Parts: sequence; structure tokens; C-alpha cells
Amino acid sequence: RAMACLCSRVAPLGLWDPVASTPGIRKVPSPNGPDAVAAVDISTRSFAGTATSEPELLLDWALGENLRNKWDHPDRVKHLGWILRAVIGTALRAGQNRAVFLGLTDNGEPGAAITVRFLPRKPNATFEVCRNLTEMCCRAGFPTFDATNGMSRRVEAADDALENLHRKHARAADIYV
Repeated sequence: RAMACLCSRVAPLGLWDPVASTPGIRKVPSPNGPDAVAAVDISTRSFAGTATSEPELLLDWALGENLRNKWDHPDRVKHLGWILRAVIGTALRAGQNRAVFLGLTDNGEPGAAITVRFLPRKPNATFEVCRNLTEMCCRAGFPTFDATNGMSRRVEAADDALENLHRKHARAADIYV
């Protein structure tokens, strides 16, 4: 099913209902529980990539030279897992503007995950920083590994670039996947 751009400041009630009611798709109901764990695990493996499957390129770049394209390095999965735990946790606590869905295999087990966000207008940068810090400080926790490799500066630069693209190309409300 296709979703069109919407012109509203708040996600319309029931925005995600057509997706959630699709056979083989299940909406993750809360940030706690097996579906949330599955969404983080599937997303981490997908974004990390392998020697034969391409990673999510922005996060691969953000990892820096020491971890970029190092498929078997244990810190690669630690870093990406922490980022995705924070992103998915934030999405599941953000109310009706964000959602996380699982695609189910033929036997009903989670096989794919997607996080979606309704952007009614330009995001409020201050609010987003506060929301992300709350998720890190109170829920996901700060990284338990060495995160001093410049990754945060690269992620901030990527966020700025994405915000500029959004401002230029998506002036009305849209859905970000």
C-alpha cells in the first residue's frame, strides 16, 4: 500500500492502521517486550552489513575508519546495536507520529523491521535533542564501549545534512522511513 504526503501538524489518528492491518505485518506495541527486542536485533544485523551484503551507508561512514567495512569486528555490532536501540526506543515512545513494524515470515516469526516517522513540518531541533538525550540518559543508557572515535560528530553532520534535504525537498508534511 502506498502512503501519500499529508498536510497536518500532528499525525492523523489511525495513520498507521492500514499498515498494521496488513497480513504479515505486526506493529510493535511497546518499547519493552520481545517485539521491540526483535526489531532492534533485525535492524542491527541489517544495518551492520556483511562481507556479501551492503551495510546502511550513512551509519557505516559514521562508524569511522576503525570500524568501516570491518564485518567481523565485535565493536561494529555494539555501536550499531546501541544506536538502533536508542532510535527504536525513541520511536516507540514518541506517540502517534512514529511507529515500528515487523514483517513476519511464513511461520509468523519476525523477519524484517521498519521504523517510520510522520514529519508534519521541520523538526524542532531543540526538542529532538532533548528527546534523544532523555532516551540515552534514562532508557538506552550511554555506550558501554569507547565512543570517542568521532562517531558523534559524524552522526551530527549527517543529521544536519538530512535536515537540510528535508527543508529543501519536503516542505509539507511527509513520512520518513
